[in-house]
Amino acid sequence: MSWSLWDELKNRFDFGIRSRFRWDGPGHSHPSTATLPPELGEFLNGFRWDEWMPRFFAKRRSLTVADIGAKDFFLASLLNERFSWRGEPPRVFGIELDGYRRYRNLATRAAMGKLNAAHIPRGEYHVMDFLDWDTPLDVAVLLSPFVTEEPLRRWGLPRTYFRPEELFAKLARTLQPCGLCLVSCPTEKEFSLASRYADRAGLRCLERRDWAPTSPDSERSPRFAALYARDCSEGSSDGVEKRHEEQGQGGR
Repeated sequence: MSWSLWDELKNRFDFGIRSRFRWDGPGHSHPSTATLPPELGEFLNGFRWDEWMPRFFAKRRSLTVADIGAKDFFLASLLNERFSWRGEPPRVFGIELDGYRRYRNLATRAAMGKLNAAHIPRGEYHVMDFLDWDTPLDVAVLLSPFVTEEPLRRWGLPRTYFRPEELFAKLARTLQPCGLCLVSCPTEKEFSLASRYADRAGLRCLERRDWAPTSPDSERSPRFAALYARDCSEGSSDGVEKRHEEQGQGGR
C-alpha cells in the first residue's frame, strides 16, 4: 500500500499527541516478561552464543546489551539471562522511539518497559531515537527493524523516521570492537534488505538462522535472522565511516 499524504498527516498528529500525553493508567503492576512466549527463548537460544561469546568477549568483564525497538522491553529477563558473563549480570537497555503508545489498560509502553527493567539487576528503559544513542554496546538486538515503509505506516509513525541506512550505520559505530548484533525480520524480503544494509555498514555475518513455530497452535510468525559482528580492530568504526563516505552511503 502506498503512503498517502493523509497517512503522513495522521501519523504525525497521532505520534505527536501520544508523545505529549504521558499519564499512565493503574493497570501495570506485573511485568510483561511474565507472559513471554517460549518461542522467543527458543529462537534466541538457537544461535551459537556459547561459541561466539568466548571468542569475541574474551577481554570483557561484563557486557552492555541493547534491545533496539524494545516496545515494552518484554525481552529484558531473557537478555539478562542470556548475556550474563563471568558471573556478572549485563547492563541491559531497552530503547524505544514510540514509548508512549498505550495498551487497553491505559498503561504506556514506557511504564511497562520501566517495570520490566526494574525486574533485572541492571536494566534501563529509554524512550528515544536510537540515532541519538551514545553509549557503546557489546551486543545489540533488532527484532523487525523498519527496512520497508509499510510497517512504519501501520505502526503510526511519521515517514521521517524511515532511515534504515542511517540505523545500520549508527549501529556499526555504536558497537564496541568485536561487538555482536542479532537482526531478525518477519519476511524474507525484509531480511534481504536488512542484510544489504548491514553489509554496507561493514558488519560481518557470522551465522544465519531461519526459525518457524514448532507448535501448530502458535500465533508467532516465522523469523529470518542473522548474527553479525563488528570488526575487532579499535579503529574499525572510523574505517566503516570512511568506506561509507567513499561509496556515497554515509549515515548520520
